[in-house]
Amino acid sequence: MATIDLGKVALVWKGTYAAGTTYESKDVVQFTDSGEVSSYIYVNASGASGQTPSTGGTVNTTYWNKMAGGAAGIWASGLAMGSAGQIVKVNSGGNALEFGSSGTYSVHAFDQYANSAGMTDSQSGNPDYIDISGGKTVSFTPTSTDDIIYFSHLCSVQWGNYSQGCDVYLMMKAGSASIGSGDQKLNYSGQHAVYTNTLTDNYSVISKAFYMPCTGLTVGTTYYVEQAAGKHGANAVQFNVNSSAASSVIGSGADNLRSHYVSAIHYKKQT
Repeated sequence: MATIDLGKVALVWKGTYAAGTTYESKDVVQFTDSGEVSSYIYVNASGASGQTPSTGGTVNTTYWNKMAGGAAGIWASGLAMGSAGQIVKVNSGGNALEFGSSGTYSVHAFDQYANSAGMTDSQSGNPDYIDISGGKTVSFTPTSTDDIIYFSHLCSVQWGNYSQGCDVYLMMKAGSASIGSGDQKLNYSGQHAVYTNTLTDNYSVISKAFYMPCTGLTVGTTYYVEQAAGKHGANAVQFNVNSSAASSVIGSGADNLRSHYVSAIHYKKQT
């Protein structure tokens, strides 16, 4: 019975192109031209050596067809094993692969303080900054400008039977817990944020929460944050007003009463 030679019926991987090797139809090689690593298939009916797959980006189509290509490093070396939660993505230059963030965040650190020391402010002139923290602060240190800080804070207030406005907000300072009126206001809503014009004693709990991205902050620098107040009108406003029925934040003790409370949760982007 006669034997029929079908020749190659599948692609044959030959590795990196070598000028001294004779290649035949359906041989596949890897070749770097102008910094681009690509794969080429030999298409000439006759075997030959010394026929470079491409030169200066121009494929030697008499002997080769380009199958696939990419920038140096993608096809040749690949990537080493990354860390848990990472994804493979194209870099900012669009010419290589790299490991990057999956876009999720995890809790990196947590801080809080409470202050039950009542404070009455009777000054006129509509002050924007009233120190009601008793020198207490929360702090955080960015590990990346991608970090996010979640703040939650509240304060109990009381004013008498007159028209009056007030607000509580956060003040931040880099590198020092000595915070004053000239430091950065984070979420000040204005002196009339909470307002009354009824002729009876008024009580309120002002509560706020917000996410603050660390964009623009200095990585590795510790930032300190306190709760402060502002008010409109010459009459007195009491801040950090305690109630015997108030629940504690943690454990027991006057300083844990929910009359003035600040927390900061530091979220770090997974990389």
